[in-house]
Amino acid sequence: MGFSAEVFRVCPECNQRAVRTSEIFPDGTGCLHCLKHIETDATFYVLLIVALLVVSVVDYRFYQSGAAYICGALLIIFGGPMKWSLSRFIPLRHYEDTE
Repeated sequence: MGFSAEVFRVCPECNQRAVRTSEIFPDGTGCLHCLKHIETDATFYVLLIVALLVVSVVDYRFYQSGAAYICGALLIIFGGPMKWSLSRFIPLRHYEDTE
């Protein structure tokens, strides 16, 4: 009786809305249109977390403009519920198969 709407994201390879968000994290999933293996872009995620930490620390220590609190909130949003935030907000990438 529960409402379970399937949420899809755009595939970075074929540009079709065919990547299930419920299956992206942690190991990736196949695109329903082009059948390539799609995962979140780990490089972007790591750089985002590092940038938020740096801005937060620098602002808190030197400027006190309030950006540290915004960055702290973003760190909680992106770092806390990783399954939710990674599958919905972080860019997707197709990692080439190496054989």
